[in-house]
This record gives sequence, C-alpha cells and structure tokens, in this order.
Amino acid sequence: AVGLLRTLDDFRAMLGSPVQISPADGSLFRPGDPNAHGRGLAADVILSHGVDVSRAVDLARQAGFKGIGVYPRSAGIPGRVRLHLDIWTPYDPEYVRTWGMVPTIGDSRRETTIAEAISYAKNDALA
Repeated sequence: AVGLLRTLDDFRAMLGSPVQISPADGSLFRPGDPNAHGRGLAADVILSHGVDVSRAVDLARQAGFKGIGVYPRSAGIPGRVRLHLDIWTPYDPEYVRTWGMVPTIGDSRRETTIAEAISYAKNDALA
C-alpha cells in the first residue's frame, strides 16, 4: 500500500491538482478481491472538474501506474471522471493495462477502449 500511496502522491504533484479518493465502498481495498484492489495496489480517484483527462492518463503512465481505467460520468454526474489507478504487475512489469467504461442506457456501462472513454469524457464536459 505504501507504493500505491507514493505513486498517487507523485501523480497528484505532476497533475498540479487535488485528486480525491472515490467515496464508494472498495475504492482503496476490497477484501476477497483477488485482483489489484484486493491486494491494496489500486485506488479509484475522482478528477477535479476541468482537468484534461488525456493529460491525466499520460501523467498516470509517467507516475508509474500499470493499470489505468477511465470512467466518464462517474456516479451519473455529467463531467465527473473517475480513474482506476493501480500498480499491480500480473504480467510484464513494463506493460500498462488500459480500458474504459462508458455509460449506456440507465445505470449500465460497457467496456471500451481508453481512447473512446477519454473522448466521451471530453464531450461530456462540454455538454
């Protein structure tokens, strides 16, 4: 968990903007989860309003995150972007896993590329 917190702090400093840990249950630790959250190696964060999502993703890579997920319209709020950030390296330590989840009808989401999720987030912020 110390490595995660150091990497989060590096990311926040590079971004030059506050980064809020998501208040949702399991944002930092999910008991019984065999993946990054269950190992204390992941955090879900909310970007400050107006932060460029593409830049945030690039800085997350530079900070050393190995898993980056973009979730536009977090909690159904237009313009709100949640990032999943983790330092888990289940594969090649140089490999960075990326993905996106975009809203569909109702409360549903569908998995997509990180590029599509970033595009959705940018358009959502302009609406």
